Amino acid sequence: MTDDRPSPDEQAEAEALALALEGVPGKQPPPDALEAAGLLELDGQAMSAEREQAVWERIEAALPGVEGRPARPAWRRWLLPVGSVALAAAAALALVVALPGAPGATALPRPDPGLLQHQAEAASGADRAAVRLDADMRAYRANMFASLRRRYGGRS
Repeated sequence: MTDDRPSPDEQAEAEALALALEGVPGKQPPPDALEAAGLLELDGQAMSAEREQAVWERIEAALPGVEGRPARPAWRRWLLPVGSVALAAAAALALVVALPGAPGATALPRPDPGLLQHQAEAASGADRAAVRLDADMRAYRANMFASLRRRYGGRS
């Protein structure tokens, strides 16, 4: 069983083709429909030079890549925005790296095993560990602040 009625999509394409053949601007018909209509329009007759030129002009306007009009690749649409962002990021990175006196990483002192042991004991709830931990933390903070003063300067 075949359905002889056109689908809504086929009906819309047919209407777009009819408008295009009449020269009315609107929705563009599928390119293969324009070609088929051109063949049917000839029906064994010769086309006048003016009519042929008009048909070719309409086809060239509707289809990129026809008669010296190269098709534009999709990647070219993204070239300018992506290139601009990449260039701006590279310029920002070069500016940060080239600034004189830009601070580098500062090496902080590592905690010694005794400090870590006293932290573990204090965390477990031992009474005397809190006193030892406090003394170890004071010494560690003094070393850390001294290394920061050496790197960045500051009050002594």
